[in-house]
Amino acid sequence: MASLKLFDIDIHNLSQKEYDYQFDIDDRFFSLFEDSIVDKGSLAAKVSMSLHPGVIEMQFIINGTVVIICDRSLEEYDETISSNERLLFKFGEENMEISEEIISITRDTHRINVAQYIYEFITIAIPFKKRHPRFRDEEENDESEVKLIYQSSTAPIEEEEEEKKENEDPRWALLKQIKNNLN
Repeated sequence: MASLKLFDIDIHNLSQKEYDYQFDIDDRFFSLFEDSIVDKGSLAAKVSMSLHPGVIEMQFIINGTVVIICDRSLEEYDETISSNERLLFKFGEENMEISEEIISITRDTHRINVAQYIYEFITIAIPFKKRHPRFRDEEENDESEVKLIYQSSTAPIEEEEEEKKENEDPRWALLKQIKNNLN
């Protein structure tokens, strides 16, 4: 069984230079996260860490494949993942996320666990529309058909509204005008 401790990076008493770490991501990694949208995969995560006065910069380069389920056929397929993300850890008074890219940590922090960050970078690299490769050509056609249907469906609605105005009883129009003037 994998452990989150395998993803700890020691930052205590390091000199100001660059450090490289390599993490192998497999099915055991995804089992560490409750309700994970990914169960299977084989990826490599390279974390380059640079120490600067008051700031630690980490560059995450993640490449490999994950097994996900097609939205259309419900079949599993391999999706290639490639992610290049950066995080800055700034020393502050408390541990908190300042923005998506900047995280505040206290000076007495001795190690940073990067497992959650790697997991998040993998999941945001998964396409929103999960289509098996054999359906990807059809995807482009589906979007153009939707646009055509949308364009053609708006024209009759506008025509119907104009037709209603023409066929409206003039007495009702007069009553609506009086009502609008009162408000």
